[in-house]
Amino acid sequence: MTIVAAIAIVASPAAWAQALDYSDADLWWASDSSAQHNIDVFYVLPTCVSAWTDAAGTTHYNADVYSAKHRKAWLLSCRLAKDIFGNGTNLFLPYYRQATFGSPSTPAQADSIRFIARGDVLAAFEHYMKHYNRGRRFILAGFSQGACLLVDIVKSLDKPALSRMVAAYAVGGNVTRSDLKHPNVKAARGATDTGVIVCFNSWAKMHGEKSRNVLFPDNVVCINPITWSTSSRKATLLPAATTPKAHDPNFPYGTAVVPATEGAAVTVAVDKSNHMLMVEGIDPKVYSLPKMSNYFPLGSLHLQELFFYADALRKNVKVRSRASLQSTQKC
Repeated sequence: MTIVAAIAIVASPAAWAQALDYSDADLWWASDSSAQHNIDVFYVLPTCVSAWTDAAGTTHYNADVYSAKHRKAWLLSCRLAKDIFGNGTNLFLPYYRQATFGSPSTPAQADSIRFIARGDVLAAFEHYMKHYNRGRRFILAGFSQGACLLVDIVKSLDKPALSRMVAAYAVGGNVTRSDLKHPNVKAARGATDTGVIVCFNSWAKMHGEKSRNVLFPDNVVCINPITWSTSSRKATLLPAATTPKAHDPNFPYGTAVVPATEGAAVTVAVDKSNHMLMVEGIDPKVYSLPKMSNYFPLGSLHLQELFFYADALRKNVKVRSRASLQSTQKC
């Protein structure tokens, strides 16, 4: 199954047009080819690298997968992926020339930059399917840019591969109305449906302030990972009188669910008008990153999503995997 050529996109600069050769073991942070488990996870990293200038003075808007600096920037995200999605699964996590922070937004330049990132991810997934998967059920997972690229993988799957996809966890991603017209793209509606895309974006509810999906205004898919429901009913993210966890000191913004009023509950609900999760009862300033406010303005909880819902995601990976395996046994 050759999938890279199946995506029709704008041509990239000649020097970067060739997708990376993922037979090189050094291009994988994790490749659990020993396959101790019956479920695989293929994970796509979020944006962690800024635009950079090489020794010749040329500015690049795609990451350098061999750069020690860039790999260091990815390390915390790799470990977080392992912690959430790598329990009881075989984890496969490739490096790729992701689009950087600070990339140009003009259509032609943006398409060229995305072409490189998308081509690498599709090439890595193709290599995984040919050489690592060996017919096992698999989960696709990713965050932010990585979540968006999962949609391209899902669209590329043939029927036998799609039948083995447990789910695609596109956390903080973008699934548009156009995407949903593709026969492979189906939004999750519950905790156990399989072959679906799980997607949500979060915003802190602020009285008098209008919520909006700044990163992905065209996203139309949202499910509450606490209840695994698409209803607008509030769910408890942190019960009242619960001692919150400490923020992770490795990150320059708040990561734990901490109530604005000590001892109060924190809730989360689907806002159907914006296709977003509204988190109520926290102080948004705790979770802001002022130096990146142009990407994540006050109220955005994009950076917190893997932390806020980590426990729910860990549990659901097991639940959804079990449902997928049981459906195979019934066939």
